[in-house]
Amino acid sequence: MQTIIHFFSDKHQSKSALVLAQVLKKFLSAAKANGFEAQMIHKILGQENNSVLDAFVAVPSQANASFLKNWIGTIRWIGKSDSKLSASIKITKETNWFVGSRIWSKHQADSFNPNDVEYQAMRSSG
Repeated sequence: MQTIIHFFSDKHQSKSALVLAQVLKKFLSAAKANGFEAQMIHKILGQENNSVLDAFVAVPSQANASFLKNWIGTIRWIGKSDSKLSASIKITKETNWFVGSRIWSKHQADSFNPNDVEYQAMRSSG
């Protein structure tokens, strides 16, 4: 059994997609350091090189719950002007970027009963 984590960036902010790529690298290396292998299932690349808009990562169910708790929610990335990330995004006055993550689960389909639907005919004029 696996737990799937959905990482996502602000789709209107290209800098956020660059930050998400860095967050994913940190997550994968932190998972390995904690003794389990995280596997990238799917990712949607951004328009700029080395940027990621969305990513789904599978971790084994025996992964430490406290480790995962630290990675779920809003993640704040603080950029520094001397970092590689800052150079690639031509840092401005903004130094904080945010990306999100959540545990992803397939939504169960609600049962649909056609008898619960009520049809009405209506007329109107413009």
